[in-house]
Amino acid sequence: MRIREAVVAGQFYPGGPDVLRREVLSHMSGSGQEPDDAIVGVVSPHAGYVYSGRTAGAAFAAAPAGIERVVIIAPSHRFGFPGASVFAGDEYRTPLGSPGLDRELIDMLLERGLTYQPAAHFAEHSAEVQVPFVQVRYPEASLCVLVQGSQSSSSSIELGKVLHECTSALPVRTLLVASSDMSHYHSLEEARHMDSLILSAFEAMDSVLLAELLITRKAEACGGGPIMTLLEWARRGGSEGLSARVLAYDTSASASGDTGQVVGYFAGAVSRRDG
Repeated sequence: MRIREAVVAGQFYPGGPDVLRREVLSHMSGSGQEPDDAIVGVVSPHAGYVYSGRTAGAAFAAAPAGIERVVIIAPSHRFGFPGASVFAGDEYRTPLGSPGLDRELIDMLLERGLTYQPAAHFAEHSAEVQVPFVQVRYPEASLCVLVQGSQSSSSSIELGKVLHECTSALPVRTLLVASSDMSHYHSLEEARHMDSLILSAFEAMDSVLLAELLITRKAEACGGGPIMTLLEWARRGGSEGLSARVLAYDTSASASGDTGQVVGYFAGAVSRRDG
């Protein structure tokens, strides 16, 4: 698969380029967030925009200007495989066109042991829904898309290490985007409780606690692996001035009105401040 066509356009987000661009801009402008130059990575949800677009908009609105490279790390929902797959095809298309792929980074990741498994990318919505936000927010930035097959703490540590080594060797201003939703199909009260555990672990940058919550099923995050990878990548750059915070939280109940079968979403930021 050399060209990855959009597969959830018209379902998860608008299929027309003009409508899509307007919706992305609306979600970002309505988020109440302003660009924060200290942010190095964000967590963004990946449901249909009607449900999680406003929360995703908060993540991208808060991200700094001047980003030259965006790396999306998304979980695999449909294809099981070890490690992580980096998209190494020719184009990754959305209704907004095809962003330029970061060939140097892609090649370096392949040299470091990542693979390109087309089946991991073909129908994976968790990566695709982030791309229009990248295209609108950073039209000149290069893109690298990773699908993380192994969601374990050890796999995330290894992937974060490799990503840090590769992005450090190719030093342009980089934003990491960890794609994740949270609790699935619980009551609103239960969802809020479960999600609060993930939010606390994220703000504490406690990957051990996050992994324990997911393993014991006390909380849920389908992109737990990408979140841990983001935290590990950021730590590798040094702990001085490093912090994490929640930018926005919402559930599907806000859009659907259904408080019995709820999905949780959050936008988070990892920042590094000098001094």
